[in-house]
Amino acid sequence: MPPADLPPSGPIDVWLVPLQVEGGCGRLVGSLGPDEARHAASLDHDRIRDRYVVCRAALRRILAARLDRAPAELRFEYGENGKPALAGAELAFNLSHSGDLALIGVAASGAVGVDLERIDAERPADVELLARRVLTEAERAALGRAPDETARRQWFHRCWTAKEATAKAFGTGLKLALQRLEVTPAGDDRATVAVAPADGGRGGEPLPDGARPVEVRWSSPADGYLAALAGGGAWNERRPPRWLDL
Repeated sequence: MPPADLPPSGPIDVWLVPLQVEGGCGRLVGSLGPDEARHAASLDHDRIRDRYVVCRAALRRILAARLDRAPAELRFEYGENGKPALAGAELAFNLSHSGDLALIGVAASGAVGVDLERIDAERPADVELLARRVLTEAERAALGRAPDETARRQWFHRCWTAKEATAKAFGTGLKLALQRLEVTPAGDDRATVAVAPADGGRGGEPLPDGARPVEVRWSSPADGYLAALAGGGAWNERRPPRWLDL
């Protein structure tokens, strides 16, 4: 389906993309840029290559629909930490994938970040070990107050996805460790994220573009998945992710 057939866009759009494409991914390679096509060809593992092609083709199709251009015409630039941006356009975007799904967020202005995690009930994460590495003192205290193991795991995964989405929104890479980002709940499905105190200093320091705090909204876009959307105006966006089948 051509880009013009996509539904109308809002200030922030979130798309959910199945990574398994009926009939294979060969037909999608033509929508990629030359660098992407070469990178796809260099990937030896079929599953990894197909998922890369689907993610990049979906991203190009969504952005092209916003700009009324052909997907293959889009050109990307890359920041200091590798965060991509559209050449000659103001749209902000971000992509995450986990399991058999990809999540793509697009904002008309400002920064946007998304994180998607498949929660494997059969192989649960070692919450205690990971909490010491990525949670702040206040977040670990909240973890200790959780009434049962299910609630503990839910809080940990919410913190993890909110931090990842915020770091991706601002392209900080490893310059701002996840343990410096502090998640404060503001409702059942929302939170704020700010820079936590370091070395006994005060908290509330600005994030890289001066924003404080960042708004985050959580959702469960599919069974067994948790998603986080970070960026200005995220609280005002109540529409669920839309599915895009390539």
